[in-house]
Amino acid sequence: MSKMCLMKIILNLIILGILLGIVFNYDKLWGPPTQRGFFCEDNTLRYPYHPSTISTNVMYIIGLYAPLIVLMLWIFLKHLREGKKRLKWSKFLLELYTTEVWFLFGFTIEHLFKNVGKYAIGRLRPHFITLCQPQLADGSSCADPKNVGIFVQVYTCKNTANYVTAELLNYAHFSFPSGHSSLAFYSMVYLVLYIQQQKQLQSHQCFVRQQSKAAVFDLILPTVQLVCLLLAWFIALSRVFDYKHHWSDCLAGALLGSSVAAAISYCCRKQHIKKSVDVLPLLESNVNQTQSNTMSSHMGAV
Repeated sequence: MSKMCLMKIILNLIILGILLGIVFNYDKLWGPPTQRGFFCEDNTLRYPYHPSTISTNVMYIIGLYAPLIVLMLWIFLKHLREGKKRLKWSKFLLELYTTEVWFLFGFTIEHLFKNVGKYAIGRLRPHFITLCQPQLADGSSCADPKNVGIFVQVYTCKNTANYVTAELLNYAHFSFPSGHSSLAFYSMVYLVLYIQQQKQLQSHQCFVRQQSKAAVFDLILPTVQLVCLLLAWFIALSRVFDYKHHWSDCLAGALLGSSVAAAISYCCRKQHIKKSVDVLPLLESNVNQTQSNTMSSHMGAV
């Protein structure tokens, strides 16, 4: 590995580390979210509070750690198969580095766009009034008929239940867009596109090498892709039936995550696919030349 290549890798890792630091400390950099007002009679903010079906920790396992492990195993098995059970560590580590760094870069982009939306918009979650039980500036509550039709901007949360914390009340302003939906669709759509691109590369190799036996397993990988999309879809739906988000929040999160996944997948795989397409005619010519040489030798023997 050249010195210039090593310097680029170190620089990329430094940039990625800075971006990840910003992502996980965004609340300290931005400050409190926008304090958005509301109408007391807004029934879309009166849903009951429920714990999450998919917790934040589980979401990070599904949307971050699991895809990194899957990508690593895929690349490991790919190089093991291509090397005929002998792993070429330099090529393996280079592809692993490229793929995982691009995935993490997309993760930071998805989180940055999502966090800007959450903090700037400050949309209230569907369970906001139930969780907060706001007391208005004059000491009255939303149960008072005189507050019907009044847009409330100054209030104090008076819910004294044991499960209500300052952090939970702060998160009640983070409805748009859905972070679970955004991360789920980013990671799962990225995996789907990655598998699809690997299938295309493998199909080129099978065409050149005339390995038609691979066609027997055509439905295995599409089934895996289907499972990925269904998982992302279920996670988005869970945020609606748990009353954590409005349906439009989940739609926005799904579109954000899918868009980032498509852009990152295109950027990080374009060069690899181009190389494969460029090499394909050369490989085909080598196969044709081998076949013609074989036929000539047979004809000479006759």
